[in-house]
Amino acid sequence: MSSNDFLPISIEGINLTINAKACLHDINLQINDNGITVIMGSNGSGKTLLLKLIAGVIAPTQGIINWHRQPQPPELTMVPAKAVLLNRSVGDNIALPLHHAKNKESTQNKKGDIDKIINEALAWADIDYLKHRHAKSLSTGEQQLVALARAWALKPNILLLDEITANLDPVRTQKMTRLVQDLSQFCKIILTTHSIKQAKVLASNVLLMEQGKVLLHAGKDSFFDSNEFQHFLALQ
Repeated sequence: MSSNDFLPISIEGINLTINAKACLHDINLQINDNGITVIMGSNGSGKTLLLKLIAGVIAPTQGIINWHRQPQPPELTMVPAKAVLLNRSVGDNIALPLHHAKNKESTQNKKGDIDKIINEALAWADIDYLKHRHAKSLSTGEQQLVALARAWALKPNILLLDEITANLDPVRTQKMTRLVQDLSQFCKIILTTHSIKQAKVLASNVLLMEQGKVLLHAGKDSFFDSNEFQHFLALQ
């Protein structure tokens, strides 16, 4: 199913208060298109909180998020900034959510089908050699690649990525960026980043946040020519 079946996402009058602290303020926007929507902003600007609201991980204090059609996992999948992996092998980490997803389907897939998907996901991320390694023994970069391969295996329609290259070296960042570009051909991606370089490479449209507010949401070309972006750039 195309991600167009779920778009647009309308975010209307969103406010979020956590522990008596106002974290997000009067957010109104609409995400209409396929491709990659990049949420930019400095640390503490509210990027991750907005992504979690879209994911349904947290609920707004006020306001609503409307989808054209509400996605359910694994149609909607999120990869957090720090990979959440189980205390087992890499292959098992990819297998478990696949089994859960397949159990929801009317036709049950055989174990061999899931093994095939695992192998394809690992090959896609070029980490076949990690299949039998213990997930907790991997480097940060390897863990993030496993998390992204697991998301690929689930074939989501909407994929949310939270600062997935924040702690990676330049070589690993470049590889992750290529994989995200590949994924964007098959699903709608919304990702957060503080990297201007990454945003310029990946974005089809960009959303700029500061102090819990959305300052600008625009197409890639007009965004990087805007006064709001120039002001943000001057503060970096």
